[in-house]
Amino acid sequence: MKTLMWSLGVASIVFAGPAAAGAATTRAVPSDTQLKSRIEHRLAADAMLKREHIDVDVNHRVVTLSGHVNSRSDERRAERLARMRGITRVDDRLSIDTRGTSGVIHRTERGVTGTTGTLTSKTERGLSKSGEAISDGWITGHVKTRFIGEDSLKGSHINVDTNEHVVTLKGTVPSAAGRARAVELARSTDGVHGVVDDLAIAPRK
Repeated sequence: MKTLMWSLGVASIVFAGPAAAGAATTRAVPSDTQLKSRIEHRLAADAMLKREHIDVDVNHRVVTLSGHVNSRSDERRAERLARMRGITRVDDRLSIDTRGTSGVIHRTERGVTGTTGTLTSKTERGLSKSGEAISDGWITGHVKTRFIGEDSLKGSHINVDTNEHVVTLKGTVPSAAGRARAVELARSTDGVHGVVDDLAIAPRK
């Protein structure tokens, strides 16, 4: 009789083991709410990102980042921190703020990144609307060309420099309207991610 009872006890332990393990596995899968909280905590605890304005949303294990950051490196850092166990894809809707001395801000919306790569426009992939490869030199040349013939820019002396698709404008323009027009033309050029306005107003003599 004792032998039979011992056998039944062992059987109970054997059968209970997988069920308990299954339950533990189920509990180990974090919910969307838990994932959202963990990502927010990681972003808030990061010295580089804690002052940024980043909103986090998680739906069916897909995290969406929105708001704005100050640089592309901050954007990549936020994406990296959002990729944790349980997340299947990161939808990056962050915009990058580039602020010049005049206070002009240009925000550029980013594409969607996930396990299969980045889904972006032709311009974001490094091609102009006509299919040309966009480089910093290409951007500089096209911005300068767009300034030619602009009435509001007559008498201007503008230096155009491009670094990692961010255009910096330096020099002088005859009026505030001319400065605004120069910034507008630069930031609407294919491939431009931001414009830094270092222009000064020097009325024509």
